[in-house]
Amino acid sequence: MNRFIQSTLVLCAFPCTLLAQEMTTTAGQEFMDNLTSQNYFQTEMVFDDSFKGTQGSPYFNNDWQSGTFVLDDGRNIKGEMLYDMVEDQLIIKRGKRTGFKLVKRQIRSFNINQLQFVNNGESLGFLQVMSEGPVTLYAKRGKRIREADKESVYSTNQDYHQYLDQNRYYLELQDGSLIKCPASVGGVIKLFPNHKLAIKKFARSEQLFLREERDLRKLIQHCQHLISNNP
Repeated sequence: MNRFIQSTLVLCAFPCTLLAQEMTTTAGQEFMDNLTSQNYFQTEMVFDDSFKGTQGSPYFNNDWQSGTFVLDDGRNIKGEMLYDMVEDQLIIKRGKRTGFKLVKRQIRSFNINQLQFVNNGESLGFLQVMSEGPVTLYAKRGKRIREADKESVYSTNQDYHQYLDQNRYYLELQDGSLIKCPASVGGVIKLFPNHKLAIKKFARSEQLFLREERDLRKLIQHCQHLISNNP
């Protein structure tokens, strides 16, 4: 997988008609046709080989995937895209070796690999919708890089850089507030005390461990069912 480097070219300074002429893919042409002359481009990204030899990648998907994103004015645009989890940026394919980094504040949401991400604004950026209901579970997808370490006192003897997942989870409650999702069954029970016995029984029967994403989602989906039947 090739890494992108940021070009010094600022796309907003180019006339839209020129960019439309340079756009080579069908998705890119549709993108230009829909965006007219508005400044939705932040910078151009150009392929290079800067993370060959690094384990993993900064992207949610390791190669271009077809998807859809929704602009702040409600328009839906289709294209091939990458989601950079280190910079929390959406990149749209322009041609064989280039892509557009989009202005994040002007992207309302996007879908990639049939998964939905919504823009929560400056504080949290893009959040993946894990499960919707009376309460909604979100995941904040991130990655960090662990650098090669062969010379420090506590060296891991790792001679390559490595991208590691760094995920956090949030709940949108019935009053619209967004809170960090508890990492224990007891913490979830405190949020929904009216369903204490049902939550405890379900967690025990399913042997849930909430530090596992699939178990967390399973418990929250059960809570959604309980709340829907008995708010």
